[in-house]
Amino acid sequence: MASKTSTRVNPKSVTILAMGGTTQQYLKYRETGARISKHVWAINEAGTWLDDVDLIIAMDDFRRDEKIDAEYVRKLMETGKPILACTVYEEYPSLQEYPLKEVLDCLGINPGDLHPLDNSCNYALAYAMYKGMNEINLIGYEFRPNYTRQQLYEAQKFAEEKYGDDVPDWFKFYMKDYMPQAGEPGEAGCCYLLGMCRERKIKVDLPMGTTLMNAHWPRFYYGYTEQPDI
Repeated sequence: MASKTSTRVNPKSVTILAMGGTTQQYLKYRETGARISKHVWAINEAGTWLDDVDLIIAMDDFRRDEKIDAEYVRKLMETGKPILACTVYEEYPSLQEYPLKEVLDCLGINPGDLHPLDNSCNYALAYAMYKGMNEINLIGYEFRPNYTRQQLYEAQKFAEEKYGDDVPDWFKFYMKDYMPQAGEPGEAGCCYLLGMCRERKIKVDLPMGTTLMNAHWPRFYYGYTEQPDI
């Protein structure tokens, strides 16, 4: 299906598709043939899910991964899309070397300093900042699972039994025994980069239901039994 990118779409806009659950929202939306941004990039195997991906970010050593998961490497190569990776090898002609030094300079991070580049998702977000994008849609950036309704019900019930019936509803989000298990590393670094985006006045949109930045939680101010009227 041909893309229906509007001429009004911001030329400095990019959608980055990771492999979390909210990517399904975008895949369903794309069935209409429309795009919400000028550029569409994808993380790892998400680059094989759509024909109109412009760039794949897979911060892997492909010679190493050929030995570990040859099918993964084959699928990415068959897309024919340019792939940003750690190292370029002549037997993988689609690979382009990630401009690490230039990206670190853009972020104002010195080599050896603490840095947020601990996941391909974060390399992609940092690359978007480096490329001067001023509107970034992060889709599928779920580093940890969402709560189930049953977990939320049981967590609030436990909070009321432990602290009393008058505890505010947000207590359930802090009952450690009922929190979903941690996912893969990277969320802390992503939040760091999102702070830099805000400082640089880069618009970032997150999809409904994402766990990134706890965007799936209702809005509340921690500590207040009665929420402030502000």
